[in-house]
Amino acid sequence: MAFHGLLNDGTVGIFRGNQMRLKRACIRKAKISAVAFRKAFCHHKLVELDATGVNADITITDIISGLGSNKWIQQNLQCLVLNSLTLSFEAAKLVMQWLCNHEDQNMQRMAVAIISILAAKLSTEQTAQLGAELFIVRQLLQIVKQKTNQNSVDTTLKFTLSALWNLTDESPTTCRHFIENQGLELFMRVLESFPTESSIQQKVLGLLNNIAEVQELHSELMWKDFIDHISSLLHSVEVEVSYFAAGIIAHLISRGEQAWTLSRSQRNSLLDDLHSAILKWPTPECEMVAYRSFNPFFPLLGCFTTPGVQLWAVWAMQHVCSKNRMYQKRELCFSFSSEILFYKKAISQLCIEVIFLKNAICYRAVCSPEKETEKKFHGGRATLQPFLHHFPLRMLGTPPQHVFFSQKGFCLRACVLAGRQRQ
Repeated sequence: MAFHGLLNDGTVGIFRGNQMRLKRACIRKAKISAVAFRKAFCHHKLVELDATGVNADITITDIISGLGSNKWIQQNLQCLVLNSLTLSFEAAKLVMQWLCNHEDQNMQRMAVAIISILAAKLSTEQTAQLGAELFIVRQLLQIVKQKTNQNSVDTTLKFTLSALWNLTDESPTTCRHFIENQGLELFMRVLESFPTESSIQQKVLGLLNNIAEVQELHSELMWKDFIDHISSLLHSVEVEVSYFAAGIIAHLISRGEQAWTLSRSQRNSLLDDLHSAILKWPTPECEMVAYRSFNPFFPLLGCFTTPGVQLWAVWAMQHVCSKNRMYQKRELCFSFSSEILFYKKAISQLCIEVIFLKNAICYRAVCSPEKETEKKFHGGRATLQPFLHHFPLRMLGTPPQHVFFSQKGFCLRACVLAGRQRQ
């Protein structure tokens, strides 16, 4: 009925009785109100509900609150599809309150799955407001602690880590709640407990990147055991793990020698390791991470005395731009803050790898998607004329005609033709 557009407030009445005893319901594209939904479906013992693309008169809050009115559904619902529904801040809070009131494993799994998705869809302001609710951070950390104690890697743990990662993104208040509730110590335990689980490591390190971005929490991360462990992960064979470990180190080093309260020699060693690790990364085949904005990278671009820090920031932006086309016009015109920053300094202060990646970003900014697909690669060469005026490469003793690229995209270790030869 739903597929044929026949399910509406009038016809849905056939489901109000108990004769059918529904277990699975599909109300895709149904034109029903919140009241009609509650009366027709929420008294059944549903284990699956597909509510993709229903009309705008019913929201995700209506769906969740309706299902939540039935205790049996709370404990037994296994699959809930809510694509295309209006996502709201109120719904996210409702799910978290639901989570706090129930310890059932099925409820836990469903609730954290929903909150991890919602946290990624809400605006930065709404996410910060949601994360500012202390009980939410505490509850999610409690689930992580429980799963770590059980040495259990399951979907609930992964969804919970994703939820915390999204909630702390560009949200200093949530990051502080995380630290104040012993989140750093707990996440160290997670890294130590699951050393071979790269998907877990990636989520943990992604969140710790968010913490490292907050200058006020810098001193909390100046912990030798923590730095030593992150340093070891910098050399991981998994580029996703190495990337996020590098991000933590880059943010902590970027604040200067005075802010670094541990060994000076360790800081120098980390700088060398950071630079060399980035140069070894292969080009990822897919997008590793999505960013709300490029704001966290801008402070790193001014670290001219620590080129490894600059290199990580530019590598990250170039990666996102090469994998996510929406950034190529919106964020690549980030031009005002970052371009001014680069032009204020002499070109000789930039390392050659940073220059190549910076040029790659400029190239994507000035080329339309249509022109980009028409680029011709001949023997791995691509002409850089559209953006070479950004940097007088002759100052580095290199002619600006061509640069080597990999066939899959802009390669970090690009070599100017008259310079180093590709091995």
